[in-house]
Formats: sequence, structure tokens, C-alpha cells
Amino acid sequence: MKTFLLVLMAIMLLTCSNEPETYTVEIIDGVRHVHNIGSKWGDDQKMELEFVRKIGEIEGNDENCQFYNPTDITLDKDGNYYILDSGNHRVVMYDKDLKFIRSFGNKGQGPGEFSSPVNIHVNSEGEIFVNDSRNRCITVFDNLGEFKKTIKGDYRPLNIKVLKSGGFVIYDISRGRVDDIGRGLVTIYSKEGEQIRGIGKRKTYESPIMNVQGNVVTTEVDAEDNIYVTYIVRNRIDKYSVDGKFLMQISRELPYEEEVLSPEVRMVNNFSYGIQVDGKERIWVGTHKDEKLNLWLEVYNKEGILLSRIDHEYYKYGSIFRIFGDRLFIIESDDEMAVFEYRIVVK
Repeated sequence: MKTFLLVLMAIMLLTCSNEPETYTVEIIDGVRHVHNIGSKWGDDQKMELEFVRKIGEIEGNDENCQFYNPTDITLDKDGNYYILDSGNHRVVMYDKDLKFIRSFGNKGQGPGEFSSPVNIHVNSEGEIFVNDSRNRCITVFDNLGEFKKTIKGDYRPLNIKVLKSGGFVIYDISRGRVDDIGRGLVTIYSKEGEQIRGIGKRKTYESPIMNVQGNVVTTEVDAEDNIYVTYIVRNRIDKYSVDGKFLMQISRELPYEEEVLSPEVRMVNNFSYGIQVDGKERIWVGTHKDEKLNLWLEVYNKEGILLSRIDHEYYKYGSIFRIFGDRLFIIESDDEMAVFEYRIVVK
């Protein structure tokens, strides 16, 4: 019996040693660095997106289902949907069964009006936050869509995330000037709009243009208020605690290099567009799969290990994706002018 067990253990060790390594891990100054060589699941597609429904239509008579350049979607704790219909300068609200409830917002620069809305979020209290980048403000509504207040600051927010504390994580597109180089990649503000701290370090380039381009990021916040940052033109994904501690860095092998092709005209290779965290703490990143404009969705586990890459017909250049729990939404604002809802399924 003892001999049999020893042989069995030897076979198991041999089998494990023959498995291809798909990642390496280093701990540098207390920070976990994960370099992914390939996807752990390989060609075995254990994960798929199961179609649920399409929200929005180009043809039809119901204006409550017709969008013009939708840019974002969010859900509240009751499962109600809020779609930011940017081209029509409004928010459209539906219940969990997709029955129209109301719309609110208008074009303009006054209270409750939008100029260039790009993001929408709902906090645990039901307050609705709309990021109006061109007006350099965040507009706040109550759960009935009634205007409450405008939060202004010394920023032009490209994307915002609402923290459980009620504050915000903001990436400021106006940053990148010489006097900004020492500041954080993103900034945490209080609910009242007061700056609290910077998160992450900016990279300094020789070209002033690249000081902007090379530090453009998108962000995500998980259930514990950890902050995830992915870079448009840099091959890395970073994770920080809400107090600014650097927790993890993720990179992966891609069939092209990080390269400044022509910094004076912003000709650089692009890597990522968007990052989300699902209900199982998996990290999803929209990534260029080649030097052209072809995209796929990368899926990492919470340890930073690449699990799978998913091609999808509607996830393409210009599309936006959002995740809430086990639901993934793709916002297609070019041909379809619609939001596609999918269920994340692991076989």
C-alpha cells in the first residue's frame, strides 16, 4: 500500500510539472507582480456570455426606447436600470423588468442640465451621479430624478467611480501639464468635492504630449473600495487600496510591444479600454488583441492570473462594457445605438 501511494504521488508530481506555465509571480517591495504568459484555461472556453436582451431600438415609435449615442449604464440596489443617453442629454430609467419609469435631464449648463455627460453611477442611498465632463462637474439627482446639487472642482473628470464612503475616484483628463507630473494618476474626492489624496504615480516622458497620453487610465472600484487602474498605452493593470497602498501589478504577453511610434502626433500602440470587476471578484479588461482596432475581453481572477480571453461580435473599438454581479452589458453606440445584456456563465 505504501509503495502504491508513493507511485501515485510521483505520477501526480510528474503530471503537474508537465503542465505549461501560464504566469509568474514576484513580490517586489511587498507588492504582488503577476506576469501572464498565456491564459490559464487556454483554448478551453469555460466562460461564455449568455444573451439576455437588447435594450434600445433604432426604428420604432417609442422614444423611451430610442437612444442617441448612449455612453453608460448603471443599476441600483433594486435592480432598476439607468441608461445615460448622452446624445439626447438625458438619463432613462427602467425597472428590473425593463418597464419605462422616467427620464430626466436636458441640454444646457444650468442645474440638472448636461453638456457632455459620459458616466453615471448610483450610490447605496439611491442618489444618481452624472459626470458631465464638458461642464467640469458632477450633477447629483435623487432617486426620483429630481435635481439635488452640482459638485464642481478644479478638474475635468473623464471617468468617476463612487466609493462606499460617498466620495469619488476621479480621473482628470485635464491633467498632464508639467506642474502635474508629481501628482497621482487618479484622485479621491469627498462627497462634497474636496480633494483628499492622489492614488498611483504618473510616468514622466520626454515628450509633453506623451505626459498626457502615457498616463491616460480607466478605473474600477470593487466591493471593498479597492481601486483598479488600467492604462491606455501601457501594458499593466494596477490595484490600490482606498488609502493609496499599492497592492498588485498585472501584465500580460501580447503580440505587440509598448512603443512610442511618433509622440508628437500621439501615434502610440494602444493596450486597454476599460476595466470592471464582477460579482466573483474576477477582473475584466477590454484589450487590443493586435496593433489594429480589434478588441477582446480578458478575464483575470482576483490573484491577477489570466483565465480566459473572449471575442464578442459587439465588443469592438468604440464599445463600452459594464459589469454588475453576473451581468455584463455592452454599450454599442455606432450601428445599433443599444445596450446588450448578457449573463456571465462558467461551465
